[in-house]
Amino acid sequence: ERLLLSNQFPLINTSAGTNFYAAWYGCSSLTSFPLINTAAGTNFQSGWAGCSSLTSFPLINTAAGTNFQSGWNACSSLTSFPLINTAAGTSFYSAWFGCSSLTSFPLINTAAGTNFNAAWQGCSSITSFPAAMFDSCPATNFTNAFQNCALSQASVDGILASLVKANKPDGKLNMQGGTSSTPSAAGLASKATLVSRGWTVNITKDAMTIYTNLTIILPAAAQALAQGLCVAAAGEAGAGMFITGLSATGEAPATHFISSGAV
Repeated sequence: ERLLLSNQFPLINTSAGTNFYAAWYGCSSLTSFPLINTAAGTNFQSGWAGCSSLTSFPLINTAAGTNFQSGWNACSSLTSFPLINTAAGTSFYSAWFGCSSLTSFPLINTAAGTNFNAAWQGCSSITSFPAAMFDSCPATNFTNAFQNCALSQASVDGILASLVKANKPDGKLNMQGGTSSTPSAAGLASKATLVSRGWTVNITKDAMTIYTNLTIILPAAAQALAQGLCVAAAGEAGAGMFITGLSATGEAPATHFISSGAV
């Protein structure tokens, strides 16, 4: 493992650099980073992974970048992240995994993105996430993308709605764990739409369905009408309603009919 003895890095000439793979990997004492020239850079995989003392990051030029896999993985002291140019980015696998001090995230361009597996997993302080992040995104791999986060309900709803708008089939999304909020009714509707398109969607604290046990007793004269209404509402299952007769003596004929169940 490489350890940086100083907490600073000099402003070197990187104007011709294209491959920044693992360049500062494991520089755990680095607290700041200069605005180097990365205009030609295409590969930023693990570039600053494990720089756990970085509290901020400069707005470097990533316009040519295609691979951001694990780029800032485990930068656990980052409290903010700049709006870098990710228009050409395809792989964001684990890019911000474990950035546990981030509370929000910018609206980056995901139009070319194909892999967001574990991208924000373990961002345990992130509450705010852009609503329209994936509107034009072709990706379907969001496995563990938001696992163990702290997303607000608006953010959870926005992510789901954005993936619905992207209109891609057969995807995977995991938002379980952490303290992320329960989706609203609109969020659950978006989830249902994704599932209908072949997605596997796991959400933290899906709203529980609460059932109330209801008992109805009605006069015998109203039995036929009540059964007809139940059949109209529930089909064949409704035919089993109001078939138990009651009387003061327990003997026929019944003066009332009773039905009970969870609703």
